[in-house]
Formats: sequence, structure tokens, C-alpha cells
Amino acid sequence: MATILYVGTDAGVVTVKGDEGQSWKVENHALKDWAVSEVAVSSSHPNHVYAGTRGDGVWLSEDYGKSWTKPCRGKPGPGKVRCVTLDPDKPETLYAGTEPIDLFMSEDGGKSWSRIDSVREVPWVESVDYPVASVEPHVRDITIDPKDRRKIYLALQVGYILKSTDGGQHWQLLDHDLDADVHTILVHPTETQKLFIATGGHDFRKGKAKGRALYMSEDEGENWQPIALDFTEEYSVPLVM
Repeated sequence: MATILYVGTDAGVVTVKGDEGQSWKVENHALKDWAVSEVAVSSSHPNHVYAGTRGDGVWLSEDYGKSWTKPCRGKPGPGKVRCVTLDPDKPETLYAGTEPIDLFMSEDGGKSWSRIDSVREVPWVESVDYPVASVEPHVRDITIDPKDRRKIYLALQVGYILKSTDGGQHWQLLDHDLDADVHTILVHPTETQKLFIATGGHDFRKGKAKGRALYMSEDEGENWQPIALDFTEEYSVPLVM
């Protein structure tokens, strides 16, 4: 059985096909004019692949990456996309996090988008500062509780975590005992009160947070503790369960 991997790069998305892990071959290389921040695959239609571009919104392939179209072309939608997440129960519902910090949702596979204004209404968001000339503060990751799709977590670059329990109508800032530079959020698939995050060590280097790069919460993000303290690196991006 063949395995297909989609790799987001600074020069587009690459589709790689493997034969039972023995050999790999590049099948396609598309969207070369754009940095692709994240690729998301539909659980119900694995031929449907979404690519978030840092400048031209969300693109869709319906043939395993052979060809790509922009479903919302000519309509309002996200621009500098930093992350894309599909609703685990309704794969036609997409969330896109952007640079600067903003959240968009589509309920029709990316054909139309609505901006979730409540994110910018959180007072904390306006104060987030990322002192890198070429990068603005942004949403780095979007994670949905697999048992409760109304529970959404947003990882903010040097801005901690925002949590919603009502599908994005209201948000709570989670900023206690964790590093501010949150890159990836994982929710345990069965014990969903347990969260794991990968961070960039921003507050660790300033002496403001315990730990280095990895943290865990056992109460849905209210409190955090550092993990893997024997892991000497202090900057982590991907985290997979």
C-alpha cells in the first residue's frame, strides 16, 4: 500500500509518495510562489488536501496534490495563513490562523470565510509583541478537543494560549506557568483534560518560566508543569502523538 506525504515548504507544497516505506518519490511540487505554513488532510476524503499559504490564503487539492485551486478566489478570506485545522467531526469546517493574530472559519470547504472577531476583542491580543522585523505576532496552531468541538485552543506566537469553550464566541487567556512562545498544542485523544505543548523557550531564556521547551497540563490548561527536563534543547516546534 502506498503512503502519501504532503510537505509544506518555503517554496510551496511537495507531494511525496512512498511504497511501503521502502522508497520515496516526489510526485508533485505546487504553489511554488508561496511559503506553505501548514497542510491539512480531510479525514473523510483523503484526496482533499488544504494548504495554508503565507500570503494567498488557503488552497485546495482534490486529487492528492496533483492540482490546486483557491476555493474562495475573488471573495474575502484569510491572507497570511500560519495554520489550518479541520473540524474532526465536520471536515468541511476549516479554521485558519493568520499573521497578524486573527482567526477565520469556513463551513463549506474554504469557499467562503468568516472572521471570528472575538479573538481581536481579547484585550491581551493587542499587547502581544514579536520583535522580529519580518514577522508579526500570529496564530501558530489551532487545536480542537476531539470530544468537544466547541472547545478550541489557539497557540499565539509569544502570546501564550487562548481557549474557547463555546465555539469561539468567548476566549480565556491561559498564561500560568508556561512559556509564552507556544508553537504546537496537543489534546490527549481520550483523556482530553490533558494537554501537551511545544514552545520556543522565550520565557525560559528570560528566567520567567520553568522548563525548557515542553509542558503538560492535566486540567485543560489552567495549570502547567514542565516535562522532559532532560531534553536539553530549548526550542521545539513540531509535536506529534
